[in-house]
Amino acid sequence: MMKHSIILIVLSILLVYIRKDKIQRSHTAGQRIIPVNSLHEGDIIEFVLRSNETNHTHSTIRQTIKSNGPCGNRPTNLHPLKRPCTPPIHYHLKQDERFDVEKGTLGYMLNDTIDTIDTHGYLFIPKGSCHTFWSAGDDDLIVNITLYNHAGMIPGRNADSYFENINGVRRDSPSLLATIQVQIGHDIYRCDLPKIFNSMFSRVFQIIAMIFGYQIQYDEYTTPTVS
Repeated sequence: MMKHSIILIVLSILLVYIRKDKIQRSHTAGQRIIPVNSLHEGDIIEFVLRSNETNHTHSTIRQTIKSNGPCGNRPTNLHPLKRPCTPPIHYHLKQDERFDVEKGTLGYMLNDTIDTIDTHGYLFIPKGSCHTFWSAGDDDLIVNITLYNHAGMIPGRNADSYFENINGVRRDSPSLLATIQVQIGHDIYRCDLPKIFNSMFSRVFQIIAMIFGYQIQYDEYTTPTVS
C-alpha cells in the first residue's frame, strides 16, 4: 500500500511538470497591489504587511471593494454570496483572522450570525469558525484583513501566497477545482463541503488535482518567502 502511494505521488509530480499548460497567467508576484478580479479595475488588494515582515507571525492585506463595481452593494441585485468578490463560506484550521473596517460597511456571516460592521469597527474570527464577508453599504468598502499563523503552517503557504494565488486563479483561469486546490493548500476549508472530505480526502484530492495540472501555488503569482 505504501509503495503504491509513493508511486502515485511521484507520477503526479511528473505529470505536473510535463503537462503543457496553455493558460496565460498574469505576472503579479512581488507586487504590493493586485486586482481582485478582471471585471472591475477598482477592486484591489494591497499587501500592507507581508509574512516575512512580521517574522511569519501574521500578515495583513487591505481590500477595497468599489461601490460602483460588480462586487459593490449599490448597483447589483446579486445575493452577497453570489458576487465575484465574496469568498465562499469557509474556515481555517491553523489561523485566526481579524477584520478592521477602515471605510464603508462590512457584511459578514460568522457561523449562524449574519450582521454588519461600520467604519472603525472590527470582527475577530477564531480558527474553526465558518465565515465570509461582503460590501453591505452604499459606499466603497475598505477592510484590513489580518491572518495569524499558528504552529503547523507550511512555510510559504501563508496568507500572502493565498491571496496572490486565489485572486490570480479567479482572474486568469476560473475553475472550481483550481479554486479548491489553492484553498486546501493554504488552510482554507469550505463549509459547503462535507467535513469528512476536508479531514480525510483533501490530500487525495490535492494529488489528483495536481495530475490534471491544478497547482497550490503558481510562480506567476507567488512572491518568494524570505526567512
